[in-house]
Amino acid sequence: MAVYTLALDLVVCLLKDNTDCTTILEAFATITEVLIGVPQFCQNYTTDCTEGLSPIPIFIWMIKDFLKTFYNSLRGESVQALLAPAFRLIVDISILLQIFIYESEKTVALHKEE
Repeated sequence: MAVYTLALDLVVCLLKDNTDCTTILEAFATITEVLIGVPQFCQNYTTDCTEGLSPIPIFIWMIKDFLKTFYNSLRGESVQALLAPAFRLIVDISILLQIFIYESEKTVALHKEE
């Protein structure tokens, strides 16, 4: 992993004045950041379970993404700068909904067993 990081750092340093290269790297970084919560959402959906997942960090991420979207809109940033945190906000809300839905289903199932 360290070799990969060093090689990529070298490429970035050599091509930092090339606008096409920096644009591509910015796009990959944005896509990676935007999609960071999607695997958790998919795992929750597949297993119908959010056991071990605390809503507090997700709620904090949601606040951060809301503030980032609001800040970018006030500054009149590009569409990409508005859509990226807005999409993350949607994913955060979806994961929070999963936590509450799956926990309520689990509670209902426990009450039926009693």
